[in-house]
Amino acid sequence: MYVSFELFARPAIRTLMGVEPVHRTVVSAVCPEGVASSLPGRRQFLRGRYDADENAVTPVGGSGSHLVKALAHANALIVLPEETTSLEPGGTVDVVLLD
Repeated sequence: MYVSFELFARPAIRTLMGVEPVHRTVVSAVCPEGVASSLPGRRQFLRGRYDADENAVTPVGGSGSHLVKALAHANALIVLPEETTSLEPGGTVDVVLLD
């Protein structure tokens, strides 16, 4: 639910309010741990912890939307494109910054 709010509702609200920027900042970062699996044909947004000093992001928690505790430790969303079924350790991903 939170991811849907960040991707759809928050930009719509900011647009209606006339507040810029409408979208969160997106950066490219290394994912040292990688991601074991991702559903093919579906863009995934995983909770992550971004370290700006290292320019690295680490997944936190699982992929279930019910895992609210993991969201408390996240400051970013890791974007896995539709064609990605896994990410090798050290791979580069887009990261939506939540701070």
